Parts: sequence; structure tokens; C-alpha cells
Amino acid sequence: NIKPMIKKMQISVDAGNELSYNKVRVGGNWQKLLENLKFIATLNLPITLNIVVQKDNYESFPQLVKLANDLNNLGTSTFMIYANKINKWKHMDDKEYESKAVWRKAHTDYEKFINIFKGDTNTSVEINYGSLAKHIK
Repeated sequence: NIKPMIKKMQISVDAGNELSYNKVRVGGNWQKLLENLKFIATLNLPITLNIVVQKDNYESFPQLVKLANDLNNLGTSTFMIYANKINKWKHMDDKEYESKAVWRKAHTDYEKFINIFKGDTNTSVEINYGSLAKHIK
């Protein structure tokens, strides 16, 4: 039984809805994720839901906040969110990276991104904006 040794968890969710999840977590199963998160909610642990923000998932952020809030109300675990911007990974060329970097002022979705991330989340869920913080202050 390893449960007594587990003090906290971090889970890369990367989306707040099934459509976005399927885009960024290719091969993942949204329904299975939700099922597992509901179980994890009963474990009385601090849980961080990670999201690497990019063009394919930023619009689902409010739904991720709602999911975390719902999970907090479901069980004994405490869910928070850690949001970071996407990095330019080795497999990504400059054009692909620029197309995903919605926090950059030159991006066509920048205003929409700002409105979503500066919007009132109306939640008690703790959100750490990590590398996005300087872009949304």
C-alpha cells in the first residue's frame, strides 16, 4: 500500500473540455480522465491540475477552473491549477510556435486570451499562472 507515502499529486490535464483535450492530449481519453479525477478527489490530497496554455486549449481554461471547483466540492482532496505557457519544443519550428503563443501581443487571439485569463473566474480554486503571470497582470 503506497497511499501513505503519497503526499501530493500533479496531473497534466492540459484542457478544460473534451474537444481541447483531444487536440492537445492525442490518444488520451477525456471520460477516463474525469473518472480518475473523481476517484482522486476522494484521496484527501493536494492536487495540482497542470495546463500548458496554447492556441488549442486556452479557450477551455474557464471550464478547467469549473472542473477543479466541482472536484473540490466532490471529495476530500483540494484541487488547484498551475498554468504555464507553451515552450518552443525541439520538434516545433518557429512558425508553429508563433501560431500557438496566444499570450504574445502580435497573436491574432491575444485579446481573446487576455479577456479569458483576466476575466473573473468567480471561484475559490487557487490558480498559479506561472510563466503566464507577467502576460496577464
